[in-house]
Amino acid sequence: MKYPEDFKNRVKKAYPDDKKLNEWLDKGKIIVGSYLEHHSSTVISVPIDKILEAISLEDLKKEAKEAKAKVELYEEWRELYLNSTN
Repeated sequence: MKYPEDFKNRVKKAYPDDKKLNEWLDKGKIIVGSYLEHHSSTVISVPIDKILEAISLEDLKKEAKEAKAKVELYEEWRELYLNSTN
């Protein structure tokens, strides 16, 4: 699959420390979808330790926004995949 540069950049920003994922993106591997699905959730949640460590409501909002962005990346991958198979 050929991933759009904007999509690749957003995935790399969401998962900055995962070198394997970056490699898969650059090579157009379909396993990217499995990775994104596994690391996102249709129920957006913030881990308990993040809640306990949060200093402010803004910290919690930031965590929730990052989780939501990961869900949206997986949904976008699904659309890209479906469009590439038609």
